[in-house]
This record gives sequence, structure tokens and C-alpha cells, in this order.
Amino acid sequence: MSLAVWARCVRWLPRYRLADTVGPLPRLGPGGETSVPGLHVAGELAGAVTLAEALASGRSVADFLAADPGLRAAPAPAGVADVVVVGGGAAGFAAALGAHRAGLRAVVVQAHAPFAGVAAAGSPPAETPAADDEERLAALRGEVEAAGIEVRIARAERVERADHRLRVVISDGEALEARRVVVAIGAGGCPGRLGVPGESLPQVFHRLYDPADFAGQRVIVVGGGQTAAEAAIALADADAEVTLVHRGAMLTRPRFRTLSRLSELLAGAPTEPFRRGQPRSAVPRRAPGRGTVTLRLVTRLLEVRPGEVVLEAPEGAAETVPADAVVVLVGSDPARAFLERSGVALRD
Repeated sequence: MSLAVWARCVRWLPRYRLADTVGPLPRLGPGGETSVPGLHVAGELAGAVTLAEALASGRSVADFLAADPGLRAAPAPAGVADVVVVGGGAAGFAAALGAHRAGLRAVVVQAHAPFAGVAAAGSPPAETPAADDEERLAALRGEVEAAGIEVRIARAERVERADHRLRVVISDGEALEARRVVVAIGAGGCPGRLGVPGESLPQVFHRLYDPADFAGQRVIVVGGGQTAAEAAIALADADAEVTLVHRGAMLTRPRFRTLSRLSELLAGAPTEPFRRGQPRSAVPRRAPGRGTVTLRLVTRLLEVRPGEVVLEAPEGAAETVPADAVVVLVGSDPARAFLERSGVALRD
């Protein structure tokens, strides 16, 4: 979890109020507590937009839990955490660190090892991260590492109540028991996964932080939606050699303007207009390579290996393709769905 990744989170933070863009947010009481007793939210789901607001939200929840008489009355039973934080972003780690300082045992559950709290590809806002934001991130990162807070790499599915405690159910069927739970997964929810071998390798990303990081690399983008198409364009514009892999026979979800720009970058596309009477074979075309996109339809990603991927070609045969990085953009599990599965009441 490098400082550079944390800094990019700030640069890509949205500059609008989330309550106006992502639909209903949870109804909250003191300390960010939801309608489910003992389940709190922090960060974007509590209305935070900037980094400073996210950090303040996490600390506020931690202060509330530190003063909770139910946590102070007696120690947690064996195998039960005082606080389980779902989400490893700035708000989540701020809440976990605050709970740790108060003498509570905190466990952080996050879906992906890299910090995944940024938006996917798109046009970055004009504003850039301020120096004090980077200093805050560096300080938080150092404090979290020094505290030795336990981090579990797992995908949380929902939160349940059982025997006056809470259970965080994760994707493999296991459940973590806790006396309190803090949900800080962000408004965008949890990025979707393919479940293929090698998806946890360090060259696999489920969000695009900065296209410039992939300049000169061979990048496989998996997905057929607007986000995947925009990512392929951004990476090609950043001088990467891109292969866009989609299991469908057509790209139907991206907007027309996005498809138009993508067609200009496709390997084999004409580099100048046709002229009347000119043989098609004489028209200059874009050669595959850096700055281009190769479109692979009716194709699935089967496996990721160091330096290469295995694709399932349309005829069903396996094909090995060189790849320096893989960006999987196949949708996400929205935060609203997670809250609804957990029985949290939302605002109108």
C-alpha cells in the first residue's frame, strides 16, 4: 500500500456531494450508527467527500465506540473482535486506528490488497492533491503499520446479527464475529472479480489509478461496459499497448462518443479517410503496438500468470498472450446492495 497509491486516491476523489449522485444513503444516528444496532458507517456512506472529511468521519466513529459502555463493561469473548471494519480506505483505517488506540481489538476486512478507494477511468478533476493531504495519508499509513492492526483480505457479503453480536459474512462462507461493525466501503461498493486463477497477482488491478503508470506496457483490459472502454482509451492515450477482452459478441453498453473514440484507436483502423477510387488495401492503417487497442470479442480470461494471460478464443481453444498488467473492470457490488443485504434502512 504505497504512499503514491494513497496520493492518487486524493487526485481522483469526486468534487460533488455524494448524496446527490449515488442514491439513498443510510439513516444514521449518533456515531454513524445505522438502523441495525451496533452497525456503524463512515466515509462516503456517511456523506464524506474530501480526504479530510473521510478521516474525520472514521475518527468520529472510533471516538463514539471508545465511549460505548457496552464495549467497556467487559472484554470480548475469545474469538470475537471488538470492532470489525469493512473497507480498507482512509475512513476505514482511521476508524480502526482510533479503536486500537482506545484499547479495542480492531480487524480490517478489505476485498483487495491494493488500496481500492478511487474511481475507475475517466477524466481527472482539474484540482490536484494538496501537500497537506499527502502528509495526512503518509501519517495515517505510518500509524496503521506501527499499530500492527490485523487486516484480512476477503470480500464481505453482508452483516448479520446473532446472539447479541454481529457477524461479518465473507465470500468463502466464513464469518467474523464482532461486538461492533464499521462499514467504510465507499459509495462505489466493492469491485467485481472474475474468480480466475492468478487474479490476486500484483499485476492485476480492479480499478485504474493512473493510466500514465502503464506507459509502454502491454495491458489486458477485461470488460465490456463504459468503464472498461474508457479505461482502454485512457491507457492507449498514455502510450500503452492495450487488448480489450469482452465475452460478448458486441460492445453495446458504452456511449456512442466513447465507441467512436475507441474505433479511432483500434489496431487496423484507417489512419486517413477513404478516397473515391482508392483500393481499400492501399489505405494506411494503424499497426498494432503502443497507443493502440486490440479488440477481442467472444473471448474470456481464463488465467493470469506472471508476464502473460490465458484467453479462451471464440473457437474454445486456449491462447497464451503476453501481458505486463491486467485491469479487470467487470462492474461492482454496489454499497447500497451491501447495506440492504445487511438490513440497513436507507433515507428516502
